[in-house]
Amino acid sequence: MKEMKSIFFALLICLCINSSVFATTQRASLMFKTPGGKYVVELHPVMDMTVIIHDFSNKTTKYLSANELNVFNAVLREDRSGNTSINMPAIMSTAGLLWYDNAISFFGPGAKTFIIKLKHGNILVIDVENAAVLEEVSKEILKQVDSLLASKSFNLLHSNDPRDKQTGAIACGQLKIERAISFLKDMLKDETHYYQRSGKKESTIYYVRKAAKEALESMGINVENIVTEEPMNRKK
Repeated sequence: MKEMKSIFFALLICLCINSSVFATTQRASLMFKTPGGKYVVELHPVMDMTVIIHDFSNKTTKYLSANELNVFNAVLREDRSGNTSINMPAIMSTAGLLWYDNAISFFGPGAKTFIIKLKHGNILVIDVENAAVLEEVSKEILKQVDSLLASKSFNLLHSNDPRDKQTGAIACGQLKIERAISFLKDMLKDETHYYQRSGKKESTIYYVRKAAKEALESMGINVENIVTEEPMNRKK
């Protein structure tokens, strides 16, 4: 088992070294605060203090590591054609631990829990007071989480920030939010892009458009003739 873990982490390192993006600046941390200011939750791109929970009423600070959050657990996905793929919720890079890109995070009802929906669909429910990931969650809490998550995912589609739109599209596809379909179709025209280099290959990635296309397809809607990636030399 130890040998398998060593091989696994070696593969992660190789993946990072061969990544098309070589970041030199550490990923920015994210901070979430309850309205009353009792709790502050921070998300960090580091292994040992991946989530930090400040309880200002009791003047305590607790930490959760990447391993406690299980952010390295692979996610098996199957598309409409029955093809399967393995997605990694987190990888190591020169910018730190990449695990909360395109995540949706928020406090649950009464600020007793903190919810993190990761990009590939994993949902973490954290007991804020005890700084622990809940292995078993009651049906009542799950129902509340599902409702809040669906609402937040849909609202992100209306953001002025393209990254928020991408995150919302990913989540709407995973949650099969049908009221988002018309908005996702509009997003197929989105021109927001970034440039990616992999070896000698340089591409333009229309990431908002790509997320919308994949979301629609995950809901069984056929999307044709939509370009989500093209060689840079075709750009004028």
